[in-house]
Amino acid sequence: MATTEEGTGPRSDEASVSLLELGLNIPAIAALVGLASVAQHYFSGAFAKLGLDWFMTAFSGQGGAADIAWEVAATRGWLDGAHSAYDPLTTLGPLIGLNWAQDQAHSHPPFGIPLYAPLAPWDYQVWLPWWMAAMICALALSMRFMRVPPHLAYPIALAIAATMPGRWALESSYPLAPSSWPSRGTSAADRSWAASPSACSRPCEARA
Repeated sequence: MATTEEGTGPRSDEASVSLLELGLNIPAIAALVGLASVAQHYFSGAFAKLGLDWFMTAFSGQGGAADIAWEVAATRGWLDGAHSAYDPLTTLGPLIGLNWAQDQAHSHPPFGIPLYAPLAPWDYQVWLPWWMAAMICALALSMRFMRVPPHLAYPIALAIAATMPGRWALESSYPLAPSSWPSRGTSAADRSWAASPSACSRPCEARA
């Protein structure tokens, strides 16, 4: 990994997340959805042999109930005026094209309604692949904001997505939480660390 002149971390061009990089994630999301659709159509048998058929099924919008669907169904129930966000999910699920076998209710407070409102008018199968692709990019950006170089962050995010825990993360909003962190370069913790003698590759007194 390339380091700064003082040898204390990644170069600034690797550590910072530019507007260009953020913008490139938008076509990357579309590309991931397109590639998943092609792979599901032509290579579903190969993915099944690798044990990844569940991943491709979810990416095609057929993955069944997931954490994000609870949130969107509750938001749809709240927005349409005819239901409550806390109606049974057997009632709210069909509003987004998803049937739940369990007669249970949404248990989260309604803080996510502004986030999920853009998804609420659409059926589950329409937006789930786009959401999962966006969460892969969010995982990568989470690492980028923590100064992981891009040539590592994006492949690691894809590798995480191919695991069972990764699938559940993609079907939730959890990857968005670290992505909301600002760059840590001006944080009080970073300033404290940079001022400590152990952080210096040359005597700290020389910087005074």
